Amino acid sequence: MVTKKNKKSTANKKSKAVKTEKVAAAAAAAEKEPVDEPQGDMFTPSQLAGLIMLGVGAMKLYELWNAYDEGTSEDGYWCMAYLNDEVTCSHPSFPSMILAKFYSSVNLWVLTCIMIMVVWNSETYFSKLTTCLCMSPLSTTILGITMSQGDLVSGKYISMMLICFALLCTCVPNSREKIPFLSDKPLSLTSQPSMCLMALFAVSMFDVVRLSGGEFGRENALLETATLLPEKAKILVNFWCLDKLSMALIYLFALYHFPLGIQANFLFLVSGMKLLEGIVQMSMMSEPFQNGGLYQAITVATGIFAAVASMSPTKTKAE
Repeated sequence: MVTKKNKKSTANKKSKAVKTEKVAAAAAAAEKEPVDEPQGDMFTPSQLAGLIMLGVGAMKLYELWNAYDEGTSEDGYWCMAYLNDEVTCSHPSFPSMILAKFYSSVNLWVLTCIMIMVVWNSETYFSKLTTCLCMSPLSTTILGITMSQGDLVSGKYISMMLICFALLCTCVPNSREKIPFLSDKPLSLTSQPSMCLMALFAVSMFDVVRLSGGEFGRENALLETATLLPEKAKILVNFWCLDKLSMALIYLFALYHFPLGIQANFLFLVSGMKLLEGIVQMSMMSEPFQNGGLYQAITVATGIFAAVASMSPTKTKAE
């Protein structure tokens, strides 16, 4: 004879089984999300927006390198074109600050290239990525330019704002489906790739927070220089922080949207970038970062972690 208690127990077991099946099905769907192949030979709108962003980024890298290459020369054309401040542009440690900003911009540009390579054949992912890039670095750069208006030459301020708004027009989402971080798919936080992405996100955010101030001002919080930098040098520190914030958002995007297999492929490429940053770039700095030994160790460690995580098994039980 079946009692009411037994019936209730059976119903609860069935309910739990149905929930388990739904979660497993959702995980399987997330892991095997279909890829949208581009139609024809023409670029999709998202691909075109991504390529334009990379092109503009390459132009800015060229300007930064020229500003570093001219050093503290008397004319200081590239530095004066933006700051028009002889005290800052002729400071003996300012080229080191430019080099630090150049390297952070290179790393952000390379990370964006890696992300674009990973999502190139999926318009679904690509449209969300361009919206993510619209949030940062574009929107955050506009904020940084606005905050630095008093330090920038008026002509450069206007041209930089126009470029940013033009880029925003190429990637503003026109539907809810193109907005990142709104997906209902389950988020896995226990796999090695996911834990590595969380670590990369945390390290990037820590870089932003640790430069929030300092005994001698933000302009002197990034590098260990022989003489203190003038106040206007903080503009490069601000944009260095924005680069790190943009990288953090990209890592969060990969954590939130990519299935484990794509996360592993992404981390394999990121590992090379982080190892290059920690071993080569930091060794080439003429004036080291504050707490440079610890900073270098953390950077190399995250690169090794990314390499190990990229080789971890990515098969799930749902498959």
